[in-house]
Order: sequence, then structure tokens, then C-alpha cells
Amino acid sequence: WRMFGDAYINLNPFKGFNVRSTFGLDYAQKSQRIFTYPITEGNVANDKNAVEAKQEHWTKWMWNAIATYNLEIGKHRGDAMVGMELNREDDINFSGYKEDYSILTPDYMWPNAGSGTAQAYGSGEGYSLVSFFGKLNYTYDDKYLLSMTVRRDGSSRFSKDKRYGTFPSASFAWRIINEPFFPKGTPLNDLKLRASWGKTGSMDGISNWAAMSLVTSGGNSYNGSSGFKIGADAADLIWEKANQVNVGINAELFNGRLALSVDGYYQKTSGLLYNISTLATTGYTTRTANIGSLENKGLEVMVSGKIFDGPF
Repeated sequence: WRMFGDAYINLNPFKGFNVRSTFGLDYAQKSQRIFTYPITEGNVANDKNAVEAKQEHWTKWMWNAIATYNLEIGKHRGDAMVGMELNREDDINFSGYKEDYSILTPDYMWPNAGSGTAQAYGSGEGYSLVSFFGKLNYTYDDKYLLSMTVRRDGSSRFSKDKRYGTFPSASFAWRIINEPFFPKGTPLNDLKLRASWGKTGSMDGISNWAAMSLVTSGGNSYNGSSGFKIGADAADLIWEKANQVNVGINAELFNGRLALSVDGYYQKTSGLLYNISTLATTGYTTRTANIGSLENKGLEVMVSGKIFDGPF
């Protein structure tokens, strides 16, 4: 079963200023049994019977607070937004496993009824993400449009001194059709030139414990020892970052019946997060690292039209 929902409070203390805070919760639990029955088919024979009873739980919650302000004075229009958000997820699972049942029916095959090998295992993990962000939009005379954003994210998946990343962006647009020097009487209804730059971050390629030196059982596979071993140290992991530049143009003709959009873009992602193989002599099999980069560039053209929409 699963329960999820959210609640919010919204305040508007004076004209143009608004504060909103939201809390959301997602909780679920899952119960299952996995059965193993004896089988004989051709040359394959397995006389084992067993059951694994498993429980899984997860809790996810989110809280944010966002303030916005809108202002218009003459030909000047602007709005600003600042906020923060907290996200947390915890996952827990545990299982009981037992073999050798005298009666092979689901009603009987619970771990307590088995007489053979018994095992118990489980795990728990989670992560946190905190974000601070702001945005500013400004328009003058519906001709010049400027937008700037910045966010600072911190993730528990990185070590304490590498936890945060700052990701700014900015864009500018010029609605050239509204300039006095632009010729009148053309089929154009709108013509806008655009340019933008932005930096984004990602942590999707790593596990919740990627930056930790975990102690695990099993010893060192290289020298055959038993006991415990320390996992590869990846405390120097940082956010995977992507820088993108975009320039474009938007045009509308014939009262909006024909629209054209052209975009040229260039994106470079650096510090890609990957699991890589290591030499066996290190005592580790794999480790996570910021390695390599990726470039994307291209031109996108989109044309759309309303074929039947009344007279021109």
C-alpha cells in the first residue's frame, strides 16, 4: 500500500508579493514472498524448495518555501523569485529465507515452517538534497527581455567539502518587430531574436554511497584473504556539469497562421560520473570517478502552420 499527498499555505501580504510553502509526503510499504519449487525437466533437476519473505519500505518527503514579487511601472515590468527546497528519501528492506518444507503450499510456506538452511538479510539507505534558488525577469516596453537564474544545490551523495554546486543561467531576447525602424505592412506579426547561456548539474550517475569508503565483508579477492575490506575511496567526486549556449530566432506570419523557430546550440558536459574498472592489485574491482566529457552541437528548425483558420 502507498500513501502520498501534499499541503500548502499561501500568503499575499500586499499587492505583488506572494509567499507559498508546500510540504509533500510519499510513504509506501511492500510485502512479498518468493517461492522456489522442485523441478525436473529433461536433463535439469533441482530438488530444492524454499521461500523468501521480504518487506520493503520507503519514505520520501519534500518541503519548500518560495517568495515572488511582481512590479510594473510604466514601460518597465519585472518579477523576482527566491526560494529553497529540501528533499529526503529513505529506503529500507529486509528478508527472511528458509529451505526444506514438508508441505509445498503458500499457506504453509512461511520461514518458521522450514527445517533447512535459514538466512536473514536487509539494508537501509537514503539521501538528502537541499536547493537554494532565485530568478529575475525584466521586460522593457515589450521589446527587451532579460532573465537570470541561479541555484545552489547540495547533495549527501558527495563528501562534505564537495557537496555543493552553483548553477547560473541567463537569457536575453529582443522583440525587434516592436522597434520603430522595423518596416510596417509586412506579413510578420512577431520577430524575436534570442540568446542564452546556462550551467546545470547532475548526480544521477552515482549511488547514495558513491563518495564513501564502505567496509564490506569478503576480504581481498586479490590475495584470497577473508574478513572485511574497504571500498575504493571516491571522496573527490564532484557534480557533473553541463554548459550550454543557445542562439535562436522566432517568427510568426499571417496573423499567427505560420510560425518558424530556428535554434543553434552547443553543449559541453564535463566531469561525467561513471563507474570504472580498476586494477585487481588495488584490492578494488570498480570505483566511481569524474571522467571524460561530452559535446553536443546542432541546429534545430521547426515550422508549424494552421492550414484552415479562416481568411488571411
